[in-house]
Amino acid sequence: MSIDQDSTSGNRARGFPGGSGAGGSRLVSVPGAPVKPMLAVTGELPSAAGWGYEFKWDGVRALADTDGGRLALWARSGVEITAAYPELAALARQAEDVLLDGEVVVLGPDGVPSFTALAERMHVRDPGRAARLAAGAPVTYMIFDLLRLRGAELYRWSYRQRRRALEELGLGGPRWAVPPVFADGRATWAAAGEHGLEGWWPSGWTRPTARGRARRTG
Repeated sequence: MSIDQDSTSGNRARGFPGGSGAGGSRLVSVPGAPVKPMLAVTGELPSAAGWGYEFKWDGVRALADTDGGRLALWARSGVEITAAYPELAALARQAEDVLLDGEVVVLGPDGVPSFTALAERMHVRDPGRAARLAAGAPVTYMIFDLLRLRGAELYRWSYRQRRRALEELGLGGPRWAVPPVFADGRATWAAAGEHGLEGWWPSGWTRPTARGRARRTG
């Protein structure tokens, strides 16, 4: 097994100190997008207590901004991708003025993400075509982090604090979900393999915005 440690990048107005990712980081702005999602660098698998583990979903990383009562989705490159996924628009009515981090996936009948099915939708910008594709192969937004809450930026908050605030929002709908976090890394890793998932994410409960991504090798 190996792990890719994600380092946080910045926000529109100013930079915050990076998290504890190997190799260090600094927060930088991305044209158009409110922040740049965390990017991977190599690190060690966690061996001590104090970590939460989530499944890694094989999809497209996306930030969801609901400022002003309208959903805006941004890819990690800073490109706006809202038009590609019209079925997620109602998320703005459930979560007001938040910035969420997550993964857009297309789930197959077995509940396993299909990147092949998602690929047909990723670069669509025509509203009519996007609506037709949404009817036949709808996406689900798997939300794993909360970066802004009602105007307050949460980059300095620990993962435990951000996760608690995210769960308190009570987000849940036909096309979005907040997947659970598990305490047992080995069991989560094994379950990911059994269900055909890409791997898992370990996150230190007491750390600011820094996230690890583990993936299977060999």
